[in-house]
Amino acid sequence: MIIIKKIVVFELNNQQFGLDIEQVSSIERLIEITNIPQSERYIKGIIHLRNEIIPILDLKKKFNMTHNEYRHETKILIININKLQIGLLVDEAKDVIDVKKELIEKPMNIITEHNIAIEGIVKLHNELLLLLNMEKILHIDEIKSVVDSTKVKA
Repeated sequence: MIIIKKIVVFELNNQQFGLDIEQVSSIERLIEITNIPQSERYIKGIIHLRNEIIPILDLKKKFNMTHNEYRHETKILIININKLQIGLLVDEAKDVIDVKKELIEKPMNIITEHNIAIEGIVKLHNELLLLLNMEKILHIDEIKSVVDSTKVKA
């Protein structure tokens, strides 16, 4: 039996990344983000979406990538981690693809020793797609800290 994984493909600085579709609840256009003073540099702020206040993280800042201006193609991926919703700023949400599980290669030891966030690697045409594990990128304490820091105080 062939097991298929659905992957949301997105781009950061012309590099392809992917997340398991089970982690992604929606893909939203860029809307106004309210800044949070004195927060971590990768916390862009918060948005109000469907009666929810959602913290927004800039993945490029989290990954120490060069940053460019937001464009029309910039999207917010709303993900669920441990029953918490977080938005991820990405340059572009490209597609949802089906990948046969046997085509997902495990990262080499040299990668996983220093970067446990990469769950797998998929060869797409002439490019490599890095599958991310957001739970490892954002540890549970960090997730709670981000959510707590963005809660509106009454």
